[in-house]
Amino acid sequence: MPEPVLALDSGADLRTRLYRLAVEIRDAQWALRLWMRPEVASEARLMGEAAGLKDDDLAAAIEAAQLRAAIAAKSAGASPPTSRVTRDPQSRRTSPPSWHFNAA
Repeated sequence: MPEPVLALDSGADLRTRLYRLAVEIRDAQWALRLWMRPEVASEARLMGEAAGLKDDDLAAAIEAAQLRAAIAAKSAGASPPTSRVTRDPQSRRTSPPSWHFNAA
């Protein structure tokens, strides 16, 4: 995972800290894209649809499944697959999801 390049001052205001957190999350997502596999997205879509998820909720579930699988693969020392996707190939989304900065 990428490490923060600039140290964050402990006295930074909440807005600055939240912004930095969002940037670090997006950087980690970007780094993990190499380990994302199309079959994970397809399986997550099927499971999400079976659970009644739609639109942004379905997209969030697919993204979460891909991130979880990518983290597990990278942590296990797996090499990135040769075929990669950074999002569900069936997604019609043309802009980043509104939830992409949420941290749980």
